[in-house]
Amino acid sequence: MRKIVKRVLLMACCLGLFLCTYNGKDVLAATAENSCGKSATWTYNASKKTLTISGKGMIYRPEDWDELEINKIVVGKGITEIGSYTFYNQNNVTEINLPETVTIIGDFAFANCYKLKKINIPKSLTSIGNSVFSDCKKLKSVSLPDTVTQMGDSIFSGCKVLESVKLPKNIKEIPSWTFRGCKNLTKFKISSNIEKIGYEAFRMCSSLTSITIPDGVTSIGNNAFSSCDNLKSAIFLGDALGNVGNGIFSNCADDFTIKVKRDTKGWSGDYTSTALPATWHDYPIASSHLIFFII
Repeated sequence: MRKIVKRVLLMACCLGLFLCTYNGKDVLAATAENSCGKSATWTYNASKKTLTISGKGMIYRPEDWDELEINKIVVGKGITEIGSYTFYNQNNVTEINLPETVTIIGDFAFANCYKLKKINIPKSLTSIGNSVFSDCKKLKSVSLPDTVTQMGDSIFSGCKVLESVKLPKNIKEIPSWTFRGCKNLTKFKISSNIEKIGYEAFRMCSSLTSITIPDGVTSIGNNAFSSCDNLKSAIFLGDALGNVGNGIFSNCADDFTIKVKRDTKGWSGDYTSTALPATWHDYPIASSHLIFFII
């Protein structure tokens, strides 16, 4: 009798193990807790399609996530760094919640999250890597806190519906390819702290109609505003720039002009009257608009 009972129990255990491992995406993952960092773990709720991360320190991407259908990601307090490619290509995710303990977001951390619509960026953040939000095609608005002092290239490249962005006030540069292909970006105010605009930073921002360049900007990279089809004017508040790349306004609107202030220098000498050269770096200057802006 005892042998029969043991056999029944053994069969039950084997059957239970089979059921727990069969179709792991829906059964095992719903209750499993696994490592995604030295001191971090994750759980997945299959019914809510929610990935929850807890612990502390840096998190990375385990292979198990590739088998899950994730709509929402909740990162718990204590996590300080989102490693490179951690949520890369999670193309079903629509919402991500980050805690106020995150200080670093690595390269491509949220890239190719095609359906991502909502993400909160914590005020604790100090560094954001390359291409963090590249090709997040549903993302409309992002606000980076003033605590950020380091920004990588291509952060918003390919965010086609991006309409509103706030960059940290203390950064000195708009890195290369930052807004490349952001076709819904209708307006953008460049901070007075900006000194450098990188290569192709605004290339193919086809909804931009005007851009104002603060007097603190000293360098503009190649093709910075090229292929902005509807860009009709660039307003320079300071002296003419010496460090200007090739084709910065190429393929803009047919009636594109540059507008400059009276009493600024270097456009082709010092101008205190309405006399201006016809072009600057082969771009037309609208001399009829010399006095157009009051600081």
